[in-house]
Amino acid sequence: MAYGITRTVPTPAATHSGFVAVLGVSDFTTTMIDGGASSLLNGGGNLRIYDSSSKTTQYPIQVVTFVTGGSPQVAVFVYLPTWTTGDTLYIERDAVATVQPATGATGGRDATWQGFEAVWLLEEGQTETSGAYIDSTGNSHDGTGFNLAGTTPVSGSVAFDGVNDYVQVPHSAAIKPTGSYTIFSRFQANITGSGTEDRDLLCLESLSPWMKLSYQKVTDKAVFTLTTGGSTSDVVGTTTLADSTYYSMAGVYDGVNAAINVNGTNETTAAKTGTPTTSSDVVTIGNRTNRTTSNGTEGDIALSFIRMDALSSDFLTDLDTTLSSGSFGLTGGTWADSGGGGFQAAWVRRQNRIIGA
Repeated sequence: MAYGITRTVPTPAATHSGFVAVLGVSDFTTTMIDGGASSLLNGGGNLRIYDSSSKTTQYPIQVVTFVTGGSPQVAVFVYLPTWTTGDTLYIERDAVATVQPATGATGGRDATWQGFEAVWLLEEGQTETSGAYIDSTGNSHDGTGFNLAGTTPVSGSVAFDGVNDYVQVPHSAAIKPTGSYTIFSRFQANITGSGTEDRDLLCLESLSPWMKLSYQKVTDKAVFTLTTGGSTSDVVGTTTLADSTYYSMAGVYDGVNAAINVNGTNETTAAKTGTPTTSSDVVTIGNRTNRTTSNGTEGDIALSFIRMDALSSDFLTDLDTTLSSGSFGLTGGTWADSGGGGFQAAWVRRQNRIIGA
């Protein structure tokens, strides 16, 4: 039997196209996730989200965690083609399907990340298995961990020791920007500890040219370093970062300016023009691309991504809000028998917990 509910989305900072939101426990009514007769399945295999109860458009989702009954745990990313004030989502328990759609199928995980070139949720935790850090976009920019054993992360992230830990993604021209771009990291770290070197969170280029996000150990500030037209600049934020506190940090380049964004605010914007200078360097998460012992992140990274456009501060504000709360803020509606249902091919992914909440 199919059940469904129409829920109202919160008001965005501005109208967005192609936004990805996190749904958490609070976005589901009790009977939707209590493990009872009308509950969605443990694992979320029969969860479907549409534009309305007419189900004209199915929205892609990536189920990271879906534990029903007892103490529910939910972390689901959903792609919204548009997000405006007053929009609704229709959430359904499919009458037939028991697994999520396959990668490449309607509603599949990869379609959740339309507009992104690479997304690493890093919910795999500590592993050194080759290619274990999956690029959720389906673009196959999968990463491999090195020297990660023995470091304990918070749930839904990878822990780095600040010495020789890192995740490496093979070089690909597809993830090296040639125009506007946004690079992003959600992290918590030992910001104020000893040392004077910048600690790198996401590094696409290092040692001339440069393209990376880091935090300064001397000033405790966020830094976006980039080279365009052969000229290198550091764009330094204004927030004094605190230890063991999650931040959303983005470096945004639009061909005219470069900005360092912290938790949705463009803290510093500097005039910057020219084509990004790139090389055949690998991409590294949690350290510099040459993996030094003094430039590694000392803390946890939960999410990193690369986009080939310049995201607005409003977009990044709303993204930080949904990541920080681990929910979207859906309201209203009644979970009720809706009838119908349909089958989708299977794509199964290991469960884990919400990232950086």
